[in-house]
Amino acid sequence: MNDSLTKQPPTAIMQPTPEPRASQTIAMQLTEMARDKTLDVTKLEALLKMQREMAAEEQRTAFRAARARLQSQLGQVSKKGVIDAGSRVSKFARLEDIDSAIKPLMAAEGFSFSFDSTPGPGSNQVTFTAELSHCEGHAETKTLTLAVDSGNGRNAVQSMGSTVSYARRYLIEMHLNIVRKGEDDDGNGGPLPLTAEQLAELKRDLGDGDERAFLAVYGGTWDSISQRNFKAAKGLLARKNAQKAGGK
Repeated sequence: MNDSLTKQPPTAIMQPTPEPRASQTIAMQLTEMARDKTLDVTKLEALLKMQREMAAEEQRTAFRAARARLQSQLGQVSKKGVIDAGSRVSKFARLEDIDSAIKPLMAAEGFSFSFDSTPGPGSNQVTFTAELSHCEGHAETKTLTLAVDSGNGRNAVQSMGSTVSYARRYLIEMHLNIVRKGEDDDGNGGPLPLTAEQLAELKRDLGDGDERAFLAVYGGTWDSISQRNFKAAKGLLARKNAQKAGGK
């Protein structure tokens, strides 16, 4: 039986052909010119230079557009890492948290990072570089020189590992303009300043002590001490006062 409803093969849908870039158009012209035995070499070299410059500018434009799209999708990164230095507790954005936030966005936009290091200009210094590359061909490099982070209780390998992690975090942030936020205030306005009562209490505990040395621990001014650091500051002054009393 003849079935008039027999399925016919689908008609292919013609996709529009993208317009070639200016640099691609010049490249095609160069290919044609290369077949001409009476070729003007000077003209060819000028066109070749123009093609390279235009291609480089197209790559830079694609890089910047992709980075702008990435940054528009990238939220603030919470500071989940904690450094307890006794007199002061500070938070930082961990490398793994930054990587988790940026990796899918970088993959979608064709970005990748590569890192390297060389001896720094001074003793115990290392210069780190981070290259941000785009699939279109353009790349940008940023550099940071640091002293090796030889903290208490660390061996040489651990000190270098801490320094490398610190450098990578900051170089990535520099490339992508990453903004960190604190978990305690969820990014709403930053750490809260001391109340008038807390400020008076700290000044009373300090007494005739070395104000400059005490404030240097927290940024140099009374305004740089936040409510988050109030207890640590109280503890530091209590230890200093106990040491002073024991020395009498």
